[in-house]
Amino acid sequence: YEQIADELENDQEWHDARMACLLPLFVPSPNRYNSTGDVGRDKFVFNPCPSMKSGSSLKKYGFLGKLVGMAARHGLQMGLDLPTFYWRRLASQQVSTSHLEEVDKVFLNTMRAIEGVLEEPAEDESAEGMAAALGVERFLEVALSDGTIVPVTPGGSDIALDFHNAEVYVREARRLRLDEALPQLEAFRSGLAAVVPVQLFSLFTERELEVLICGQSQMDIGLLKQCTEYEGVSANDTHVRFFWEVLEEMTAEQRTEFLRFAWARSRLPDSAADMPMNFKITAPTGGAVTSPDEYLPTAQTCFFSLALPRYTAKETMRSKLLYAIKCTLMDNDFRPMA
Repeated sequence: YEQIADELENDQEWHDARMACLLPLFVPSPNRYNSTGDVGRDKFVFNPCPSMKSGSSLKKYGFLGKLVGMAARHGLQMGLDLPTFYWRRLASQQVSTSHLEEVDKVFLNTMRAIEGVLEEPAEDESAEGMAAALGVERFLEVALSDGTIVPVTPGGSDIALDFHNAEVYVREARRLRLDEALPQLEAFRSGLAAVVPVQLFSLFTERELEVLICGQSQMDIGLLKQCTEYEGVSANDTHVRFFWEVLEEMTAEQRTEFLRFAWARSRLPDSAADMPMNFKITAPTGGAVTSPDEYLPTAQTCFFSLALPRYTAKETMRSKLLYAIKCTLMDNDFRPMA
């Protein structure tokens, strides 16, 4: 299940926004693709391209919903990085255009700029006057999250924005962006409903629902410590304390990569009771016993186990652990490397 989420949200192969993910069900949010906004740079959205609203494409979103539902029923977390307003809609909560801040801050800023122009008295209310006020000529159209340009009104791509149609344009553009993938989300919900009781979703907040289905997006080191056992080593050993200190100092992305390295998952469950197994730190073997600083830590993902050499310095622990995380491929046997 974890690999399904990885493949769906893999945007490392393409640089064209319309082909940003290996599979077409998702596209990176404009905030992620353009590295804009203070939030949402880790979010993906359902592909809003009109072709993805066809019957065959909607069946794929329904199938995805069934997979996510099956994972949830078995206590497995699929790390889908969906916007907050997706979870609000799944929980039957109201959404507003302010939630688009997490997806496309540039779009919202543009709409606010148009509203700001409308608040000021204008001598020239024509399209030329609006273009002069905004610094660019605009038409009654909007770019969706995948880059597709669609008119907000019939023929809008040929109608210039002016002071007379701007208020309606802002309102309709915001509505269109908020609902750009609504059929896909409804198909996804229908797939979920085939496996889990979606009528109970309204009992949860959007955050609670996301955690229930996807797990914690930020790794809870306190929870991991609580669910750690030691074999051949002690929690008080110097190198073990180095390990926890380094983990605390990692970025959120590095912690996620550590989980992938050690467990082949990107998220922890919400509580200790939901952990299917404990994390295990074990003593090193082979050459790592006598020459620890020359070896990397090794992981067994099936057992959530990490064999940790007794590094003599914290910085050695940091460099070796980060190197192992970056360079070791999952599904291989993790062998010590000099």
